[in-house]
Amino acid sequence: MALAIVETVGVDVIRAIGAAHGIGRPRWDALGKAIEENRIDPARLVRIAEDIHAQADVIAVTENQVAEPADVSIAAFSAVSKAADQASPSRAASPQRPPAALPIGGR
Repeated sequence: MALAIVETVGVDVIRAIGAAHGIGRPRWDALGKAIEENRIDPARLVRIAEDIHAQADVIAVTENQVAEPADVSIAAFSAVSKAADQASPSRAASPQRPPAALPIGGR
């Protein structure tokens, strides 16, 4: 992975996601841009990725279904990417404007 991606996405987020083989550089680039543009807290993204890995661990224990590590990392990447995209300012609700003053007596 290029150093530029490591700098924009962050080492902690990358480690929390895992290898995520097959995601490709363009998707990592897009994630890095979303993180920078939307000023997303990396700790929040780390928690999201860790939650995906924890869910896979629970399923492995409770249902005796062990997922491939690469599949879990891809799911973690997708969840983090979705969270970063949803934080996009263009998708956020615009601030409410106070209602205009109502005219009294036609003024």
